[in-house]
Amino acid sequence: MGVSTPSVHPTTGEYVWVSGCAPDEIAIAIAPLWLIEAMLQEETEPATAAKPYPLHNEVNIYYPPTSNNSQLQWTDADWALSYLAALSPSRADHYEDWCSVGMILKSIDESLLPEWESWSRQSSKYKPGECDKKWKSFNKSGVGIGTLALMAKQDGWSSPFRGQSLFNGSHTFHLNSPQIIRTKNGHNNNNSMSDLSNRSGDCTLNNTPSLYDQVTTILTSDNNPPQQSAAFVELSSTKGYPLRGVKQLAVEIETYIGNQERSTEDARELNKLLNYREQKLDITQILPAPLAQALLTKADSDRLDPAYLYQYLLTACGSEMGGHIGIVGKQGATVADSWIEYPIFWTMVIALASGGKSQTMRSIFDPIKHRYKQSKTEYKKLKTELQGLEEAWQQKSSEEKEELKNSQLNPTVFKATMPPPPPKKLIEAGTPEGALRRLSELASRSGCVWVFDELVRLLKLDQYKDKGGDTRQILLQTWNSPSDLEFERSNEEDSFELKDLCLNLTGATQLSKIKTLFSDPDDGDGLISRFLIAVPASPDNFAVWSDSVVAINQELQDLYEHLRVLHQRLREFRKGRNEENEFLIGRDEAVEMQEDGDLFSTPSDDSHEEQLPFLLSFTPQARRRWQRWWEEVRRNQQGVEFENPALFAYLGKMLSQTLRLALLLHCMELKYEQKSDPLRVGIETLERAILAAKFSIGQFRIIQTNNHQSDSLPGRLSLIHAYALRKGTEVSAVQVQNTVFKRCKPKPTLAEIRQDFATLTENGYAVLSGKGKDLRIRAIPISQANVGIPNHSDGYSDTPQVNEKLNRSSIQPSLVKNSDNSDPKTFFSTQLENNSSQLGDEETPKVIPVAESSLSDPGERLFDQGVDHVSDQNCRNCRNSDDESSPDLYKQGILDDERLSETCRNDVGISDNLLEENSDSSGNLQF
Repeated sequence: MGVSTPSVHPTTGEYVWVSGCAPDEIAIAIAPLWLIEAMLQEETEPATAAKPYPLHNEVNIYYPPTSNNSQLQWTDADWALSYLAALSPSRADHYEDWCSVGMILKSIDESLLPEWESWSRQSSKYKPGECDKKWKSFNKSGVGIGTLALMAKQDGWSSPFRGQSLFNGSHTFHLNSPQIIRTKNGHNNNNSMSDLSNRSGDCTLNNTPSLYDQVTTILTSDNNPPQQSAAFVELSSTKGYPLRGVKQLAVEIETYIGNQERSTEDARELNKLLNYREQKLDITQILPAPLAQALLTKADSDRLDPAYLYQYLLTACGSEMGGHIGIVGKQGATVADSWIEYPIFWTMVIALASGGKSQTMRSIFDPIKHRYKQSKTEYKKLKTELQGLEEAWQQKSSEEKEELKNSQLNPTVFKATMPPPPPKKLIEAGTPEGALRRLSELASRSGCVWVFDELVRLLKLDQYKDKGGDTRQILLQTWNSPSDLEFERSNEEDSFELKDLCLNLTGATQLSKIKTLFSDPDDGDGLISRFLIAVPASPDNFAVWSDSVVAINQELQDLYEHLRVLHQRLREFRKGRNEENEFLIGRDEAVEMQEDGDLFSTPSDDSHEEQLPFLLSFTPQARRRWQRWWEEVRRNQQGVEFENPALFAYLGKMLSQTLRLALLLHCMELKYEQKSDPLRVGIETLERAILAAKFSIGQFRIIQTNNHQSDSLPGRLSLIHAYALRKGTEVSAVQVQNTVFKRCKPKPTLAEIRQDFATLTENGYAVLSGKGKDLRIRAIPISQANVGIPNHSDGYSDTPQVNEKLNRSSIQPSLVKNSDNSDPKTFFSTQLENNSSQLGDEETPKVIPVAESSLSDPGERLFDQGVDHVSDQNCRNCRNSDDESSPDLYKQGILDDERLSETCRNDVGISDNLLEENSDSSGNLQF
């Protein structure tokens, strides 16, 4: 019964409040939601007109996913999200409104932070992480849901139950274009909008298309932007939709469509990055077997990644070889016109402190330091002896001096026979000016290595010079070729020059400092692109004690000595072969037998030949493989020219790096292996150089991802996967945010990280557990992952697959009889004896013969015949067998990108299809 003032009770004459229920005895209650909704409704038509309202004419309306769509089942959170969806984006730009919305949402439900974050993104002032920080400062008391309802009303919100009875308990309504869907656990269901569009058949009334379908049709039409805008205005006016809501929906749909187009590309990029992180450097597949085994004794004993040793070894060997030997990448009309590379290596190791860089650095460079100290001690003894002779000479009479003038007791004669001061080939400390002056003391075409314990020092060389300095630019020049530079000073006595010196450079840096080196993401001056990069990882047995005995020092001493004198022995070999040719067939015919246009192996009568570099070339098969590799790298460069300039530069430098690696590997192999022609680099040596180059490319991509942690979704996902995989247990979003993205600015939000968890799971790289804030992830190794994208490269081989193939074929790296640690002269003397049997056999170098049946079909490949058909020497050691088909272990593309077609942008320069799924027997690599 209802009573209103001034009603009179028929019996007592008055009405009184029940005790405890008077208005001044109880707090004012919050109006029920149905009453608020009734108050907020507008009159759509005169009361006399009882026409049903078309329920599909709604925009920016939120509906909770309940089976019985009743208004009475809606919670405060449901109504709040309905209001939030209708708010104008401009309110997110207004600080007070932005804070009010956040406070209201938190007062309703603590779990609404992701929704507030999503709504805030509409503002140009949005800063990642700011919502989370502000949310924590809000109290639950304060502004209520009524304020949010009023704001939504002002921005065009209308009730989803408009035109329906508010009291009959059966509020059926039409699902139109929801923006946010709440799951039962209270968190966002971020399933793609395609789930909604797939239900478009249920989102209509009397077969009328839903607003979502109508807007999508306009966006995907062939109309230009002005025509699309006109269509939105017409849609709004004819259907009664708020124009602002229609345009907002159009923006969201267009964003979604763009994201869908990128999702496949992101999945492929993620797969590539995870494979790069899974990749391990197997030095037994690159270096000669005895050398690799010696290095592995150190790696196994210290439980370190062999990549440490490999990186430092390249620069040490390059410094010992100097500029005496080069390799021809492309021959020109003259030597000056030709593309020639020398063993100049810049290597970078990126690892945590105390990861093993110091002890491995000592192991590699100690033999060089020991030799220098030994030579320096001997030289000091000679100088002391010379000083004594000079003092004694002053005491001698004229007759004695005349009698001893040609003897070693004469200081002048003794000094003339003294060796020069020992060259300092290893620089570990000092100023740039001092280092360059030490280099100027070296003989022409010498090599040197500059070792940085912390490579970031390289960028600070000129920091104390007025107006900067030119040290960095000088260093950049020294990588390109042997340095021939003159340094002029105002005082002529202070001037100096570098005489065709090969400066190798190596060092390490910590992960936390790598951002300094990568401060320019595009690598504008090309500094980073000059480095061969490695990111060593702790082995699985890192915490297991090893009793392995290190046996590396003597092996390195012998190797360095071999490389130091190799150019002299190659000259002797070529001289003996030329003399043999002239004796057998005459000089003119001997010259004609050289390869067409080969300017570098013909006999020379130049008296300055010893000062010229000794140049090696490829065998015919290796040359063709080199040309295909050049084309493959160039195509990959084209694919990243605009989206990744730094990778474009790195790939460009990798062509020179490949030549240098092939040259060094060939010179190393001459110490251990018997080659039919030591003056030519064979195809297997080139393939191993390519394998090493690909490893460096993968490591560069990893560093790019680590440095720009949140720039791309695939990069962020790969970091999360790597961290979870290393942990080996379930990890939470908080753990990831505080470790993986600890130094990232801005950090991804917890909501974004949880979404990343879901994405990794959808792609088959992880397993989810828990719900809401307790959501956790366990990473799956890439080799066991059920990848959610098709693999377009059947020929792809990661490291485990390579090892499996090698095990199946039972190919073991064995040594030939003449490849022990004895004097390398044994090899050269053997070759000089056999010169006469090798003349004119360039196309088919001398190797141990294969069974005739295995050669009957020219299309067959030696590596497909099985080891029973091939002699032992035609495996790992016979690298100049020059079988044009490459082993399966090399069939891996540079960037594993099937988009890069065989034809270049200008349809020039491509002779073979390297990108087809089924490559031919030429050893082409697949993407």
